[in-house]
Amino acid sequence: MAGLTVTIHSHTNGGTVARWIGIWGSVSITARPTVTLNSVQIQLGVGGPWLTAQRDPNAHLNWSWQGQLPNTVRPGDTFVVTISAQGTRRFRDGEGRQDSEAVDGEATRVLVLENKQPWLTMDPFHPTASTLGETAQITLSGGVGHEGHPDIYFVPQLHYRVDNGPFVAFPSIAGRWSLSLTLARGQRSVEVKASDGFGSERSTGPRSIRVLTYVDSPRSVPNERTTPSGAATTSSVTSWTRIESEVAGADMGLSVALRVFDPVWMLTRQWQMGEYQGEDTGSPVKARIRTNSAMVSRWKPGALQAGNLAGLPYAPNAAPLEAMIEAVKTRVGGATEPSTLSLAIDAGLHFLRLLNGDARARKYIAAFRQRYAVEALAADAAQRLDAASRGLLASLQGRALDARRLVAALRSVPAAVPNIDAALGVTPADLSAVRAVASAWLLWHDALLHEPADQAANAWAPDRLEYTASVAASFASAPSANVTLTATQHEGGRLDWYSFDSEAALKLDTPGAPPSSVSVETVVPAPVHIHGTPTQRIWEFEDGHVAYGLIPTEPADIAQMMLAEYAGSYGNDWYVVPLTLPVGSLTRISSLVVVDTFGVQSLVRPMGDPALTAPHFSMWQQSRRLGSNTPADDKEVNLFFVPPTVGMPLESVPVEELHLVRDEMANIAWAIEVTREGATERATRVADLPAQSPTAEGGPEQGDRYRLWSAVPRHWHPVLPVRHGQADQAGIRLKLGLTVAPDGSLRPIQGEGRILSALRETLLHDEEVAGGGLHLSRRRKLTRWINGSTWLWSSIRTEVGRGEQSAQLRFDYVDEAK
Repeated sequence: MAGLTVTIHSHTNGGTVARWIGIWGSVSITARPTVTLNSVQIQLGVGGPWLTAQRDPNAHLNWSWQGQLPNTVRPGDTFVVTISAQGTRRFRDGEGRQDSEAVDGEATRVLVLENKQPWLTMDPFHPTASTLGETAQITLSGGVGHEGHPDIYFVPQLHYRVDNGPFVAFPSIAGRWSLSLTLARGQRSVEVKASDGFGSERSTGPRSIRVLTYVDSPRSVPNERTTPSGAATTSSVTSWTRIESEVAGADMGLSVALRVFDPVWMLTRQWQMGEYQGEDTGSPVKARIRTNSAMVSRWKPGALQAGNLAGLPYAPNAAPLEAMIEAVKTRVGGATEPSTLSLAIDAGLHFLRLLNGDARARKYIAAFRQRYAVEALAADAAQRLDAASRGLLASLQGRALDARRLVAALRSVPAAVPNIDAALGVTPADLSAVRAVASAWLLWHDALLHEPADQAANAWAPDRLEYTASVAASFASAPSANVTLTATQHEGGRLDWYSFDSEAALKLDTPGAPPSSVSVETVVPAPVHIHGTPTQRIWEFEDGHVAYGLIPTEPADIAQMMLAEYAGSYGNDWYVVPLTLPVGSLTRISSLVVVDTFGVQSLVRPMGDPALTAPHFSMWQQSRRLGSNTPADDKEVNLFFVPPTVGMPLESVPVEELHLVRDEMANIAWAIEVTREGATERATRVADLPAQSPTAEGGPEQGDRYRLWSAVPRHWHPVLPVRHGQADQAGIRLKLGLTVAPDGSLRPIQGEGRILSALRETLLHDEEVAGGGLHLSRRRKLTRWINGSTWLWSSIRTEVGRGEQSAQLRFDYVDEAK
């Protein structure tokens, strides 16, 4: 009869287990306390033998068993584990005599054995073998192993058979096997299989090998040489392995004299190649270069404005420039912002780990978790979340610690030390330990993500949908020695030296800038080689991929003829000089002295030297920003910028996307919310989200209906033209508008994306949204900098859209009944 309740703690129904299994649980007595537990037995699989479970001597009602599943349970099979407990209940009968009866209890679990089997491979081999005799020697090889844990399944056993013969065991070494077989002539098949101790097998299947016999040609020449096996051979004592020339005379003068039997032709070719001009008689063997470098010391987000030229301090070796320029706010809003929920939960778990690491602070873990638990959102806000976000919020509500609430509480008072709420019940003796943990966690929390401190440190210009920032370095204390570079129209992505233009009028202030450094390096120039140019060695053939002499030209093709002349005459006259420069530096070359093979020293003046004519070469030069007095071809000569930027950061998929498109039929623009960041920090399609609030649907409409306007998708938001500026100089800007619900409530429909919210109070320039439209996306970036630090930030990228789109917006029309 029942009287015992068996509970299995180690597994749940449908769980997957290994071949070696451990099961444990407990027994509770549901009858009167006079019941005694006698034994606990376990059955693995229906019909299997009953095994006795071990019982804890200190906790008599706890039981456990561990061992190996029987071989009858195959990998991937579902089997039933039955736990049976037996006991004895003692009682007195109606006459007061002592009596007893048996009581029992039972529990079952349905489990799945993991599908772990041996794996076996065979290397490719030729399916045909040839032999002179009756048999051929064949070698097969491959790999073997097991998908499961080696401590449980061990190394599989290998067997092979030829044709339909018996299987023969053979070994493997370190996951590889090799098998040498002697096969008779004819069509043969070889099969290799691997099996573990539980009966699971993996076979290569029969592999066909054809053994052929080739017949040697009969000897027809008397006394012909043969090998010991009788085959004909041409081997002899006198043989050779290669043929090479042998010079009869010992004088090498004729070989190295390079005699020319047609000197006139050689002289003509030298004149044709310009070798008599005497311009390249010596080759450079040494170069001494003097440079002056200044490190970037200031940066300023946004456009430069007269009267506000104070920049922010910046050290190139401490932070990448992309993180400073592209970073936008990630943690916005309070505890009701769903997009930062998972980040807040992870940060809260780290705070609890820090508390647990301190002996005096760990006793308040439950108090912090209860005080600053995740709160429920309003019903309307929770309804607008996607299914994954609602599930995450429901599972963590009231249970997990919310870092957003914790940060607000710790910094609720303007003090240097964190504020510890009295409701937490922290004793005065433990207050210092809890504050130390809170201070360390706040430092970690602030450094986890790089975000602009305020709007003044944000380089994103929402009216232009691009980044604008400036950097500055100073070569001397004089203001004229200040160099300011500005990056405009940076749309996110790769940031390099060509993203910056030189400022001619406005320059950042650089107080206390580090002095510039002068360096002198002596290096060996290396020749620059391009395809099709003459080679350096006289007996070496030129590369045939490019032949400038075969360029098809017409008499008027001056450019192609000049290219062929330049490549043939001066293509091998270029040299490159290596120069090491620090990251984040602006460098000017003071002088370059080149020493050739004859010891002649030549001074090469840098471009922009007053003693030289104005240069017309603009490659690798910073252009000047166009202004009222700036020529279109003006540039900053003799300046090389090594930007402190990241070559290839790790980039996430977009967590938020917005399309700005033109609708010529409606004569307006639209901001289309494609995806929005959810509580799981993943993008969710806005079109799939529930509406902001449910709308009542009326009954079926009969007959024609007059419509004031047609409904548009709720994730399409109008961008309307507005006048901006003085009346006589008014221009057109674009401003985000609103649509109302088509149910007659006139309830406004607003987007909730970060990018869209930033445009709500912005007057966007009309020319920014061209006919092709724009695609804006927000994503995470992660990189390691040169000092070993890790940088994580959120950035916005602007890309060209996919053209015009139409929302089919109509006004004042009749909707005819169908």
